[in-house]
Amino acid sequence: MQLMVSGKSIKGIARGCNQDYFGLFPNDGMSEDNIYVLADGMGGAVGGELASRSVVETIIECFPSVLEELKLPVKAMEYSILKANLSLRKHMINNPDLRGMGTTVVVLHFDQKKAYVAHVGDSCCYRIHAKRIEKITTDHSLVQELYQKGHLTLKQMQTHPKRNIITRALGVEDTVEIDINMRLIEKDDVFLLCSDGLNSVVAEEDMAEIVVRNIEDMEVMCGKLIDTAIANNGTDDISVVAIRVVGVKRKGMWRMFGG
Repeated sequence: MQLMVSGKSIKGIARGCNQDYFGLFPNDGMSEDNIYVLADGMGGAVGGELASRSVVETIIECFPSVLEELKLPVKAMEYSILKANLSLRKHMINNPDLRGMGTTVVVLHFDQKKAYVAHVGDSCCYRIHAKRIEKITTDHSLVQELYQKGHLTLKQMQTHPKRNIITRALGVEDTVEIDINMRLIEKDDVFLLCSDGLNSVVAEEDMAEIVVRNIEDMEVMCGKLIDTAIANNGTDDISVVAIRVVGVKRKGMWRMFGG
């Protein structure tokens, strides 16, 4: 399978450091053990930055070998995320000043004609197919729970004073519940991984329009998405990874990105 891949992350104007982090394996988008990860840290400036970086690095380093052994994408994703969670917990035990740090995570893997998406927290994944956008993930957040119970409308969710409270995160407990979704994929599908610094200020229809207009240049696409978030008065860290399905297979290298 061949994938066109790009990503971008910037520090929010209201932040002292960038607590978002993402990693791409491979960076040229051509490998059977591909894995794309984005995390949004929390727990103070230093703690949040370390949490997101640690989780992304652990998942990307762990996943290929586990997938090779198990041959089951869902199990390999679960194992890698749980290992990242335990690694984060051990780091906090050894560094008491970092206790309370944690992170969201969203992970994407392509296997033949399927895309697998795993997530914890409110970092999310979208699929743009035939010019239409679908949010694959469901946020693990207080406002999402209130909405599902009928206590809030979609519009009320966007302005609720507790909209930033998440109900699941890595680093909080020794184990964590992971949601995994699967979608069949087609040529020219585009998948977006993003932190809430993007999708909280950019409407889904605007994201879809930017993707469709810039589908031939993934780097420009990511830049336009972030520029739009800034133009919409986004002050949080803003991160996005964009992957376009185009075909073919071969091995590649990997790289890490952060603020």
